[in-house]
This record gives sequence, C-alpha cells and structure tokens, in this order.
Amino acid sequence: MPIKMRPTANPSSTVRSYGYDPDTQTMRVRFKGTTDKHGVTSPDSTYELDEVPNYHHDGMTTADEDKGGSVGSYYATHLRRGGYKYRKVENDDE
Repeated sequence: MPIKMRPTANPSSTVRSYGYDPDTQTMRVRFKGTTDKHGVTSPDSTYELDEVPNYHHDGMTTADEDKGGSVGSYYATHLRRGGYKYRKVENDDE
C-alpha cells in the first residue's frame, strides 16, 4: 500500500512532504530540488527510511504544525543522524 504523503504545513526550505506507514514503520520524505550558483536545478528527491518508530512521525508532525518548528531540522537531528536504513525512491509519482 502506498504511503500517503502530506505537504508541509509551514514553509520548509528542504522538505516538500512526508508520510509514514505505521504497519511497516516506514517514513517517506520528499526533499525539494535545489538550484546551484549557475542556475542548474536538480529535481525533488524522495527517500524511505526503515524501522522508524511512530514517535518520529509524531515529532515531524509537531514540528510542522508549530509556527516556530522546522520539519527539516527535526529530520536532520532525529532521522538523518539516527542511523536508520534508507533508500532513494526512484520514479516517485507522488
């Protein structure tokens, strides 16, 4: 079953949307593409992280809904540095 993605409620410079499947404990995060100093734009990229506890999805949602929160900061602090196995999702048709 596909993971339902939710767009970030507050503007994020890095995260476009995220979703979570509690049955498989899989977190999916779609990052915004970037533009380099030469004006070359890279496309959005989506990653899935395995065995992520539900409290991290709750943490992302709280950070997203809090006007002073940051989904990107939450991801960097708790998920990227958390040692979770991840993979890039190819041909993401979100």
